[in-house]
Amino acid sequence: MIIFEENDHFILYTQHDHGLLSGEIAFQWGNSEFPLATFNQIMTATYHDFAWYDEDLQPKWDYKSNKPYDFVEYPTSEKLIIYKNGISQLEKLYPHCALLTSLHYCSFYNGRNDKEILRFLSNEKKRQQKLKNWLKLRTNSEKDLSFLKLCDDFSLYVCLNEPGVSKSNEHPWYKNGISYKNGDEETIFELFWSSKEEITITPFPFKEEWETSIPYRKMCKETKKIVGKGNTRIKFRKHEQRGDEN
Repeated sequence: MIIFEENDHFILYTQHDHGLLSGEIAFQWGNSEFPLATFNQIMTATYHDFAWYDEDLQPKWDYKSNKPYDFVEYPTSEKLIIYKNGISQLEKLYPHCALLTSLHYCSFYNGRNDKEILRFLSNEKKRQQKLKNWLKLRTNSEKDLSFLKLCDDFSLYVCLNEPGVSKSNEHPWYKNGISYKNGDEETIFELFWSSKEEITITPFPFKEEWETSIPYRKMCKETKKIVGKGNTRIKFRKHEQRGDEN
């Protein structure tokens, strides 16, 4: 679950809906400056968080913080099971997506030495090698993994910020832009909520300006019940510098 907190409510986005938005971002990607996304890249962005589909149907409550668990604070042992089972599902349906999703999830735990995490990483390394052999990949998948993380970040930027938020009040992950490394080249994308329905971007990476939406549920903090549903609408536009951006 991806959660944005308001005064009296939690705004809840499911991980898979976030993934579908990531897939749309990949599909729209590409222009004279940035190459089009491949079919594999689009499919991987779309389904990389399918593992959470069933889990997000009913929010899991964190009694310590008195709010639903989000994807960051979700208990590690349970999260690893969700990751493992989700990758296994993808492996049956779309092996390339399973490989990239496994690499993506494993990257969250670089440098960790907890036993259950080390066991998860060891098993996934074996799975990754098996999939690479089956797919006959002769090169590493760093380029595709980097692009997946980029689409993931673009989508999270939508979900973790209040529509129309000023740059200074954005989620801390994105105040300095979104980094994208493609080989030896690095691009920093600056995103701005220029209105409650518009995000402007520089440099602009899409075929054309476009719009979409992502559904959410609204939970009352007091009653812990879902009290409404809605859609966050987004128009992606080219950024024009203004003097009041702060």
